[in-house]
Amino acid sequence: MDHGCATNPGQGRSRRAALISVALLACVSAGGCVLEQVRATPPGAEEREVRGVSSTYALGRLESRLSSDTRVEAVVAAARQSLERRGYTIKSVTATRDEGYIKARGGRHGDTVIVRSYNEFEKTYVRIRVWPMSDGDISLSIMDDLLARLGY
Repeated sequence: MDHGCATNPGQGRSRRAALISVALLACVSAGGCVLEQVRATPPGAEEREVRGVSSTYALGRLESRLSSDTRVEAVVAAARQSLERRGYTIKSVTATRDEGYIKARGGRHGDTVIVRSYNEFEKTYVRIRVWPMSDGDISLSIMDDLLARLGY
């Protein structure tokens, strides 16, 4: 009995890959395509504005999209200054041209804060997460100070 399943498990993937290749080739030969990043917004996400920068708070994480001329290293340095000013102890820091990460512990509530910055689609993104209790107000306050230090 045939249920419409391929006998070769890789056959479906090969067919999909071929269709994607044909679609891309058609797009390029028709004069080009504009690929734009589309981000799904989780249910219950809150859109907020911090210093004129559009930010989204969802699933315990605050994310802002900055201009492409904002360097990841500068974001990490601003985050470090902001966290130290609030009494956090920096536990780890990494920063390259494309991605940066800072983890700090302490503050008034003994929270752990993770700030991540990265380049994607010609924009620089910043994500702030406060653990163990996701706190949007603390995240917003840190983001506000971080953006002020960057000149926003």
